[in-house]
Amino acid sequence: MAGSSAEVSMHSDPGGASSAHPAPAFDTWQWLQACHETWQATLAPDEVGGRLRRSRLARLIDTAQRDSPLYARRSPGAHALHDFAPITRAELMQQFDDWATDRRITRRAAEAFVADARCVADAWLGRYLLWTSLGTSGPPGLFVQDAASLAAYDAIDALRLRAADPAQAALGLWGLGRRFAYVGAIDDHHARHASIERLRRVVPAAWAPQVEMFSAREPLPRLAAQLQALQPGVLIADPGCASALARLQLQGALHLRLDELWLAGEPLAAAQRELLHSAFGGTLRHSYGASEFHTIAFECAHGRLHLNADWVILEAVDEHHHPVPDGALSHTALLTNLANLTQPLLRCELCDRIRYVPEPCPCGSTLPVIEVQGRSGTH
Repeated sequence: MAGSSAEVSMHSDPGGASSAHPAPAFDTWQWLQACHETWQATLAPDEVGGRLRRSRLARLIDTAQRDSPLYARRSPGAHALHDFAPITRAELMQQFDDWATDRRITRRAAEAFVADARCVADAWLGRYLLWTSLGTSGPPGLFVQDAASLAAYDAIDALRLRAADPAQAALGLWGLGRRFAYVGAIDDHHARHASIERLRRVVPAAWAPQVEMFSAREPLPRLAAQLQALQPGVLIADPGCASALARLQLQGALHLRLDELWLAGEPLAAAQRELLHSAFGGTLRHSYGASEFHTIAFECAHGRLHLNADWVILEAVDEHHHPVPDGALSHTALLTNLANLTQPLLRCELCDRIRYVPEPCPCGSTLPVIEVQGRSGTH
């Protein structure tokens, strides 16, 4: 469910809050194209996925060199990914006004917009979804999502994250009549909050998910009471919050009957997985993502994280930014977003320690398997 410049009207100052609170539009063509390509790449990761990855990278490099003053100045004449020097989130924020390919995008305008929490998921500058990071992997950031990147994130979530088997992907809709509870940061434009609020507003009313928002800052007993009163079928939270609720469930202080538990925002430890299964049962869907790219990897039925390698490049590197071999734990990771041409991201340092698993996954998918093992603390 992607944003579109063709179907939305903003009646406000660029960077200011809109009194009309326009909802992000739905770009049908980009959404269908992203779903079709993601479906094909899921079934044939090496052949179709590899071809899409190469063409998307070539387009990204060309666009960044031509239209982003930051990248043109920083890596002049770059023709391949490794011609670009790694860049940190702090550097991107410091040079924000020279970063985007749409020259209307400035840090002052973006900060003015996100200062009003009432504008979460409104169409910024008439066409973009603007969200902020929590700063768990470095300084807080401002990230502009265009229609193409939103369509890619939607396709990944529908066809991989919510599919029962990555080799037999199906369009996993939210589900009619299901009740969802989201627990997280809901008082700002944080990425997950903005994403869910956008979906609530752009999905047709007949299909729209019933999502209730709860603040993770609530005292745990009060949060548990609110969730128990709602009795959601699906709980969306980060592993730490979900684990705290699971302990209450096992103690008999909480009684939730969940069909599914959706987790994101931080790595999921084996002990946490066992705790959550003991407390809630049901289906657990875990993803690994960042503000720089919404769903970097999705978990298959065997509990392995598969990289969305057709849409994102994730380099496992040492402290000198040299590649480490498969099976070795990296010092940090460099992310390249192949979907977003408005705010290009090439070799952005995530500060996550990752490992590429060399063994094939029992699920049958040849999308790369990764493990995420915490922060490197390089920022």
